[in-house]
Amino acid sequence: MVRKLTLSLIVLLALGCVGAWADAIPIGYISWDVIFPGNAGQFDITNLTGPNSAAPTFPVVTTVSLSNLDLVVDFVGGGSATYGPSSGYFTLGPDGESFNGTAIPIGGTNPEPMSATLTGTFSPLSISDPGPDTILSTFSVTFSDTPFLVDGDFGVIYAAEGSTTGTTVPEPSSLALFVTAASLLLLQSRKILGTLRSHL
Repeated sequence: MVRKLTLSLIVLLALGCVGAWADAIPIGYISWDVIFPGNAGQFDITNLTGPNSAAPTFPVVTTVSLSNLDLVVDFVGGGSATYGPSSGYFTLGPDGESFNGTAIPIGGTNPEPMSATLTGTFSPLSISDPGPDTILSTFSVTFSDTPFLVDGDFGVIYAAEGSTTGTTVPEPSSLALFVTAASLLLLQSRKILGTLRSHL
């Protein structure tokens, strides 16, 4: 009986996790790309919305633009560099959605990057994935590796579902799953407690 209660708790937690992740919509990713091994690499942003969408992993069929990009790079040894929106670090890629970074010297006396944080804004906020959704206007993604980033390391850029006031809107299906699981857990725990009381 304790086993059933434990299983019920695990199911409830799993459903709660599904509900939490249902609010995150993948938009694209930022990657560290070594363009000249031992000498230079760059951070590139791949936008996988609109004509670049790839359902089911990147399902947003509305073209979502990324702007106000701010990249903070931490290097091995403690140094860091910030590439803000006016730095010119990113240039628009040939697809008109993605961004190519500028080469960063690595190797020799130049330290390797060990982590990167990208922040920015989305536009428009009303999207289709393929159903209608509203997303929050800002995003932040951080990725790292030990002892330093290697070619192909990346972080996924997620949009959070919600309104422009900043409140998130849970998906009805996730909420229904959570309520159902919670109800089943409550009924199961009452049954187990009743059985335990009758044996005492």
